[in-house]
Amino acid sequence: MKSAKKYDIGDLKRMTPEQRAALYENARRGLTEGGKEVIDLPDSSGLPLSAGGMTTSDPTFLRMEEIVWSVAGRKAAIVATEEGLPALAGVEPLFTAELGERYHPHDGGTMNAG
Repeated sequence: MKSAKKYDIGDLKRMTPEQRAALYENARRGLTEGGKEVIDLPDSSGLPLSAGGMTTSDPTFLRMEEIVWSVAGRKAAIVATEEGLPALAGVEPLFTAELGERYHPHDGGTMNAG
């Protein structure tokens, strides 16, 4: 049985954003066969997974959606609106805390947050 390739930050830097996205998606599908390590590396590296705009299948978009619909996300959005602010004002600190450098305007991340 062939073992899965071990990737490091150098491997990721040599890949295009699209190649990193494909690797990420393949690892997500193979989570039970060691894919978690491959997912953790791009997550911790902050390297983009797309060169253009963010898609609804982008891992960062999916994580933003999970954050918004979480108990903490919904509560933060409601508190913000009760204070006369946009709902995003309550949720955005959760995005920056969780996603760090992966939450930024270059790929439409901040636009998609709205």
